[in-house]
Amino acid sequence: MENTHIIRIISSLILYFITSTGLAQSSFNTIRKKVDLSVVRVSDVVNDHTASNQSNNTDTLNAMEGSKRMRQLMALPLDTIEVTGNYGPRIDPFTGKIKMHWGIDLRAEQDNVRSLMSGIVKRTGYDRKLGQYISITHGHFKSTYGHLSKIMVRKGQKIRAGDIIGITGSTGRSTGEHLHLSLKLRNRAVDPWAYLRLISRQ
Repeated sequence: MENTHIIRIISSLILYFITSTGLAQSSFNTIRKKVDLSVVRVSDVVNDHTASNQSNNTDTLNAMEGSKRMRQLMALPLDTIEVTGNYGPRIDPFTGKIKMHWGIDLRAEQDNVRSLMSGIVKRTGYDRKLGQYISITHGHFKSTYGHLSKIMVRKGQKIRAGDIIGITGSTGRSTGEHLHLSLKLRNRAVDPWAYLRLISRQ
């Protein structure tokens, strides 16, 4: 199975998970969970997902479970996941006005940042709002990691899921150290929380 086909399968699975659970509109998106294994196999996640959703998306799930060549990994961006800022409309801490937050904020303190999936570094640099940041493309997905204190990869570099790509910080427009994580699917922003929930369920 080619990597692009695997990414398409992951895309459809995550989209289904978002829409079927309503997590995109969830108002309680904060957890405190120590993750012992920051990287899990797609097949492990699928087995867990299949148990509660056997009647839905059957072809996609069977394809994932049946492939002996399944090597794609999915990873959590930090060893400890604690959401401090949700995806969606919120009060901007700088202006006091309601503004769309196109990602989630994760509590961090000089922590290693890991790539969500295998891919290629699309861009690194400094942004007035995001501070030091990294953007990685993963087929139809693009993940961005902001407010870093250190960037440990370069543009064009191939990355595996779980690879350390940087160190958390408080650069740019930030009220304190944290990791800003955003995720796009086919150039459309999605709630990264649904992805993290899917991974941490294993």
